[in-house]
Amino acid sequence: MRKLTRQEIKELQEKGCTATDWSLLHVAEDFDTGALESVTFIGENYLPRLERKNNEGIYRAILSYCIIERGVYISDIADGIHHYHIGEKCIIQNVQKIFYEPHTRCGEGAEVFPLDETGSRSVFLMDTLTAPLAYLLLFARQKEEFSQEFVKLSEKYINTQKPTSHSFIANQSVIKSCGELYNLHIKNRAEITHIPRLYNVTLSGCRLSTGAILEDAICVEGSVVEEYSILTRCFVGECSHIKGAFSAHDTLIFSNCQLANGEAVASVLGPHSVSAHRSTLLVGSLVSFFNAGSGTNQSNHHYQLGPIHYGLMERGCKTASNAYLLWPAHIGAYSLLSGRIVNRNNYLDFPFSHLYQDGKAVFLEPGVQLANIGLYRDVYKWRHRDQRKTLEKPQDLIDYQMLTPAVVYHLLKGYKLLVSTKEMHPEAEKYIVHSAYVSKGVMERGIRYYRTALLLYLVEHFSAWSEAKCENVYESSFFDLMGATISEKSLQGLLQRLASGQFSSIEEVHTFLQKHCDPNVTHLYGEVLETLSPEGASHSEKLYSLTEEMAQEIPKMLGEALRMAEKEAYPKKSVGFGLLASTEEETQNEIRLLGEPILQQPFVLEFTERIEQLRLKIEEIKVSL
Repeated sequence: MRKLTRQEIKELQEKGCTATDWSLLHVAEDFDTGALESVTFIGENYLPRLERKNNEGIYRAILSYCIIERGVYISDIADGIHHYHIGEKCIIQNVQKIFYEPHTRCGEGAEVFPLDETGSRSVFLMDTLTAPLAYLLLFARQKEEFSQEFVKLSEKYINTQKPTSHSFIANQSVIKSCGELYNLHIKNRAEITHIPRLYNVTLSGCRLSTGAILEDAICVEGSVVEEYSILTRCFVGECSHIKGAFSAHDTLIFSNCQLANGEAVASVLGPHSVSAHRSTLLVGSLVSFFNAGSGTNQSNHHYQLGPIHYGLMERGCKTASNAYLLWPAHIGAYSLLSGRIVNRNNYLDFPFSHLYQDGKAVFLEPGVQLANIGLYRDVYKWRHRDQRKTLEKPQDLIDYQMLTPAVVYHLLKGYKLLVSTKEMHPEAEKYIVHSAYVSKGVMERGIRYYRTALLLYLVEHFSAWSEAKCENVYESSFFDLMGATISEKSLQGLLQRLASGQFSSIEEVHTFLQKHCDPNVTHLYGEVLETLSPEGASHSEKLYSLTEEMAQEIPKMLGEALRMAEKEAYPKKSVGFGLLASTEEETQNEIRLLGEPILQQPFVLEFTERIEQLRLKIEEIKVSL
């Protein structure tokens, strides 16, 4: 770098450029004045050689304490760019103001208050935040040293990431037609267009457009925020898409979420959470693989001590239209909720259930979703809708199995509870389970479905169990950290290492989780065998004794789900919409023609094939034993 010559200063002045002190302007050795017009320089600035013929240059702008790299195009910046290092080939055009206050964190380290809005479970924003890590930050608080160490490691990382005298706009970033951008930090190429305001925001490999407003926020690789959405104290994870004037505050949004039109308050939205309706409010909730029906509403406030309540819905839950949940509550995985659920209870051990209101009572249908084709379609679509395949190194740890160890652990507990309840009151016509009513027929069906799901788990994990040749029974619990499963033993090990200061960085915690969140763990295999087949000396004998039941019950349950698909494609009673379908026969013909392509969907074909594959697998198990 060198100082300007007198001739260069004269040329710049003739082109409408001014400076508070020309001696503070540093330029490249091969600098040329041809690509600058009407530029005001304030303080110390550094300029490269820019070529007008290559669509480069700086026109009608104010630069204050900036470092400019080669290949940039900057024009029409009314109130200037202040304290920025602008990377190569950036385009910044028609912007009111880009201002950085030195040593500001730009959203990194902003304190967010999810779940309990009064702040008992606050989390600091970091661009390396993942769903499993957030789960630990939120819930590993039973000992003060855990929280203190997490805060220490978080602050250590945050302090290494914050800009100092200049913030950075990464190479090839595009900023067009924007208003005021305060304390913006772009770590990796981003695109920002038609944004009225950003304040304390860090971006990496994402896109913001069309009226979105962000304050104290971080958006990471592949994410999109657009269409007048408003985010305050939020994290937006990998490949999530927020649009349709969605608004959120104090909310953590992780990978592959699709959010539009509604609102989220103090929520934690794990991978593949979807909310698409304007009348939907998610408040104080932690979910993953979640689908919110229109009009879904939740309450975290009892009008006593403030918004201190929250609820957890395990992976795969969904709400029907106008569902209402009064927190606190804990809902089991893959459950459907409809009506007003106000009994504030724990249904963690009843996955695959339907929880609904009838009158003033709440009813539970355990396991009913296992015979619902929608469950298997959900599991199929999550796997195929993972947009992170385009990313070089996805961060969130996601296990796409339906029967993860955490789900099976609670499924097993629920099965045992239903069986013992039925045995204690064999003549009862109605049962009360965790303050919800369960009729006799529903109880018997739930026991059958849960047992069949456990048999399905044995079949799916037979190869892994057989290779491990494990005859031990592990009575360990498992946790679903919003997509990743970890055993209680591994989790205890992590927390002990954390409390004793053995982790030197937040990256080491993430590495530990990557190593110990194992989707193929079979430690529950022995316990499932012991529960389903008390007879038999060895696990192999127990498994063999169950093969006939497997061959009968698994295809039966999955067949019920397949018939549900056929009934929806070819309903016995439906409304026809054919313009010339004047008779019932013509109407049914129209329905049949429309139903055929539905049953030829890749998912339906794959599901049908899976039933046959399971039949063959059961025969293989029988022969091998």
